[in-house]
Amino acid sequence: MIETGITSAAKALFLKSVVNDTCKLALYCADADLGVHTKEYTPEGEVSGYGYKAGGIRLEDCALVEEDDGSVFVTWCDAEWPKATITAAGYMIYDTSKNNTALFVGSWGAEYTSTNGPFRVPIPDRQIMLL
Repeated sequence: MIETGITSAAKALFLKSVVNDTCKLALYCADADLGVHTKEYTPEGEVSGYGYKAGGIRLEDCALVEEDDGSVFVTWCDAEWPKATITAAGYMIYDTSKNNTALFVGSWGAEYTSTNGPFRVPIPDRQIMLL
């Protein structure tokens, strides 16, 4: 039997290029114009406030995971601003090693606020995934 589709090896090859790159997570306001059409990091609509610098923070401990079912995904440790006063409704993960290319845009469907405290963004294990 011949099965049509992108091979697991090709999926891993595509995502391996991200593993050793510097990727960052930036936070955005509810009115930011972001989505699957977004090509690169933009400061337009990015949050501002105490403890937050434009461009966001570097994501740490990037890993490539290949599952037995053929899916491949990239994961990082959660992002956290330890002491910040900000309100955000979503975020962008982008690759600074590849001209700030946007990799993922996420919306929480609501605004979240921290006041002189931690602002944490949990990164799901399968954030950027090829099935």
